[in-house]
Formats: sequence, C-alpha cells, structure tokens
Amino acid sequence: MANPNDRKIEPERPPNKLWTRRGDDDVAYQRQAQVTWWTMLGGIAVGALLTQFEALLAAMKGVQWYYLLYFLATCFVIINAWAQTAWGALILYWPITVPSSIIIFFGGLSQSLAALTITRPALWTASISIVLLSAVLMQVTFMKRQAWIAMPKTAIERAKAGIWIYVILIFIALGVSVYLYFSPSHWAEMTWGLIALLLSVSALYWQHLGMKEEKKRMHIA
Repeated sequence: MANPNDRKIEPERPPNKLWTRRGDDDVAYQRQAQVTWWTMLGGIAVGALLTQFEALLAAMKGVQWYYLLYFLATCFVIINAWAQTAWGALILYWPITVPSSIIIFFGGLSQSLAALTITRPALWTASISIVLLSAVLMQVTFMKRQAWIAMPKTAIERAKAGIWIYVILIFIALGVSVYLYFSPSHWAEMTWGLIALLLSVSALYWQHLGMKEEKKRMHIA
C-alpha cells in the first residue's frame, strides 16, 4: 500500500522571464498605449464640443456670431494636443508613468471643459489656461526624466522656449478670464476670441514646423 506521505513532488516551474526582456515590442506598446489614452480623451473633448453645436448655431444668428471663433480655436487646440502627444510618444523617451498619466488626464479633461464653454468666453479662457498648464507640466516632466535624451541641443532649446511661452500664455489667459467675467462685452469677447484663434493656429503651425524638422533629422517618412 502506497504511503500518502510519499507523494510525488512536482518540480518548480522556472520563473516567468517576460519582464526581464526589453526591446522594440516594449517601446511600441508604451507608445501605442499612451497615444490610445490621449486619443480617447481627445474624442471625449470632440464629443463635448459637438454638444454645443446647437447653441453655437443659435448664437450665430444673433450678435454673438463670434462664438464661432472659440469653436474653431477649440478645434485647433484639440488637434494640436493630439499631434504633440502622438509625435512625442514616437520621438521621446517616454515610458508609461502615473504622473504623466495624471497630467494627460487633466489636460484632456480641461479640453472637454473648454469645449463645453465656447459660449461662455470667461470660463473658456480659464479652461484653456489649464490646458496650457498641463502642457507645461508635461514638458517639465520630460525635462526631469531625461525624455529629451535623443533630441539635439537646438530642439531642446526650442522646447524650453516653448515652456516659457506657454507660462506667459497661462497668465494672459487667466487675466483675460477674470476680465471677461467681471467686465463682459461683445467687443471684448470678440477681440479675445480672434486672438485665441490666431494663437491656436500659430501653435499648430509651430508644431508642424517642429515635426518637419525632426522628421528630416530622424529620417522618418
């Protein structure tokens, strides 16, 4: 009769080596995951923007046609934010981290808030200031974590200059928000709407030029 204490002991399985291997697959996964995360947040912002389309059409029939400026500026902000994130995931050393995920989330959330307030310029500019702040925090995070390690000195200097420009724009946006809240007028809202549109187009064009230069330098088709 077999002794129950004489059970056959199975050999231990070798430890899983999955996370000891790093390579192109790991880099590609982290890039795709972050772009997907930002794309989802951008899609929510676009959806929020579309909910205001009926109110925008009603306003355009009256004297508040200039709300269209805020609508277009929001579109360009969303496009630029997605392009920056997708391109950054491709060319930067950018592993998935909790801090960067939090910053990206609040950046996307503030875009949705801006999209929901295109007919309330004071709140819109306040929301845009948060969009700009999230962009600054993201760039500071890159700088601290050496995400720019593959970039030449000229590109790094341009990125640092962009941080200071965004910081200045944050204070301008906050000041405009306070001004429009306490002293609303059609002319003021129209003027700042036009300025916001021009700045959003300029930022998108600046991003386009930077991407063209980096494509050429890195031989990216």
